[in-house]
Amino acid sequence: MRLLSLELRKLLFGSAIICVSATAANAAIKHVNVGAGIIFKDVSSGTSNPAVTTIFVGDTVQWDWLGGSHSSTSGACGASSCTPDGLWDSPVMSSGSFSHTFNTPGTFHYFCRPHQAQMQGMVNVILPPDFSLSISNSNGGTVGGPIFPSQQTVFNGNILSFNGYSNTVSLTCQPGASATPSPCTPNPASAVAPFLFTITAGAAMPGHYDFSAQATDGSLTHTATGLNFDVVDFGISVPSPSSLTTFPSATTTATSFNLTGAGAFSGTVSLACSGLPNGATCNFLPAGPYSPTADNPVNVNMTVTVPIATAAQDYGLTLSATSILNNNTRNIVQPFTLHVVSFTAGAFSPGSVTIGAGNISNVATTHLTATANFNNSGPGIVTLACTAGLPPGGACSFSPGAVSNFPSDVSVTTSVPFNTNAGSPALTVTATGNSSGASASQTQPLTLIVPAPSFSLGTPSPASFTMVNNSFSQPVTIKITPTNLAGVITPSCGNLPTGVSCLFSPSTINVNGAPTTFAVVFEANGAATPSMLNNITINGAATINGNPVNSSVGLIQLTIKAPDSSTTIASSLAAVNSVANSTLINVGEPNLTITATVDNTGNTYSAAVWEINFSKPVALVASSNPNCNQVLPAVVSCNIGDVAVSTGNQYSFKVAPLFERSVEAHSLLTSPSVGSNNLAGNQASAPAVQIRVRPLARKGLVPKRP
Repeated sequence: MRLLSLELRKLLFGSAIICVSATAANAAIKHVNVGAGIIFKDVSSGTSNPAVTTIFVGDTVQWDWLGGSHSSTSGACGASSCTPDGLWDSPVMSSGSFSHTFNTPGTFHYFCRPHQAQMQGMVNVILPPDFSLSISNSNGGTVGGPIFPSQQTVFNGNILSFNGYSNTVSLTCQPGASATPSPCTPNPASAVAPFLFTITAGAAMPGHYDFSAQATDGSLTHTATGLNFDVVDFGISVPSPSSLTTFPSATTTATSFNLTGAGAFSGTVSLACSGLPNGATCNFLPAGPYSPTADNPVNVNMTVTVPIATAAQDYGLTLSATSILNNNTRNIVQPFTLHVVSFTAGAFSPGSVTIGAGNISNVATTHLTATANFNNSGPGIVTLACTAGLPPGGACSFSPGAVSNFPSDVSVTTSVPFNTNAGSPALTVTATGNSSGASASQTQPLTLIVPAPSFSLGTPSPASFTMVNNSFSQPVTIKITPTNLAGVITPSCGNLPTGVSCLFSPSTINVNGAPTTFAVVFEANGAATPSMLNNITINGAATINGNPVNSSVGLIQLTIKAPDSSTTIASSLAAVNSVANSTLINVGEPNLTITATVDNTGNTYSAAVWEINFSKPVALVASSNPNCNQVLPAVVSCNIGDVAVSTGNQYSFKVAPLFERSVEAHSLLTSPSVGSNNLAGNQASAPAVQIRVRPLARKGLVPKRP
């Protein structure tokens, strides 16, 4: 292969980056005969004196001596003499050969020293047919800077011909400082020189690419090195979480993602959302534009704000990251879902509730509905609460407390402390919905009617009865029904005639908002006049919040008649807690034995009734005396029959104290037909009894006395 001279390459390819390789394998040798007279004769052209030899740069001329004494000496001749120039000079010979290689173009004259101007020749050295390869924009191609993986840059090249060169030249991309990029496409891939061409190059992976363009006709090969460009990129990670939930007129919680750079990316990235409902916006924190690099990603949080008129449904949104580089735009997207959810709490039915028994209102109901996507990303829940309007200490109770299945009805009752002042406050009931971290509230009004604290007395039982003078009546029970009331009610009787009084059990009634019953026994002493009374009232009085609260109920008829006979009664009462009991079961009898001792001097006390009032509630042990019954929690009545005229008559039964440490008992004895000459003797009291605690009996443990 032949090699162009440095000067000529500079002349032809001043701006190109060209590597031309050549070998001496194709260099030619031209022969010139010397002698056979006073002549130089070129073998190829047949010319002589001067012998004209034409060769290419790099070829060799060989002079072959045929006879005589001659030399081949470079130099120029005048008319008769010659002057050597020192390029070459052979000895004066008569045989043999001499050669000289010509590496520069030009015309070179020579002569024979013995014969001077009589014997001359010249060598014309010319350039061989060849071509050149040049690239005008080796740094970055037509883009002149970095490109994205989806883009390409174009390198412009030129194949020039020299000395009549007209062969077909093929172009290829070859590795340089890096591997050959892909794609790397010359166009045309081959053509007859001369021609212009392009190389379109790009790469899927970010990085710096350095490659070569090679042109060859099979014999001659020229290479342009240092063609280079950079591929850069950026990325956006999958948002986490990949879906967001919100209610209309609200903003979602944040989703997070990273913007990253690849290669030598040094551009800026902008963000946008598409597919949003009308009026909705995406909010990015921090605000863009962003400048991520391979070493420094940028974390971004995004929320979505939707207006109040947004339809509750699922929206498929697209998050777009865009960068413009050297007039090339790259857009990368990530999908995510926006759940716009909604629920509705209907008006309460009824729209008002009234405080009743136990200071709890009647029930009101609201109907809850929710959109189909309310539970899409997990169980959506709606809870209700009274958030305004409740009186101090008031509370609302909802059933169910939380709703996750829709549609659903939720009931509410309202309670207030006893003795709350009357009123009709407007309550605000707030329904709060939560779905996948999003929350919204709506309210419904509910009127609460609070009646004034009061109570009523029920019909006495019995409401009509007969008793004898100098005696006690049977127990009459009256039920107290409070409304928004807790406190002490003091009972009394009204319109009592002379000689008639009331004995109440208990003497004061502690009402805690729940109905309770008390008993009254009428006493008619000797001053009473037998008659029929129909105007007697039983009254209750309390003071609530500084205000008097009263109620009364009338007896239908109380008939007092003269006794059939009279006698004198003396009674005593005992309450005993025995220690005798079964071994290792209980220590101390858990029940009290109530015993009355009655002395009767006079007449038989017929059909006698023994009434016992306790200071604390007890439970009658029914098996202890079948003639006894429990009238009230603290009242027991026993039909003991006729009490004979004698002393030491005893009657008993057992009761179980109810979680009390002490209890007192009071009794009276009465007869429906026999009067008593001393009513005080018909009454008796037992001293307070300390209740012995019953220890727990556990298997394997021995109970001990407390």
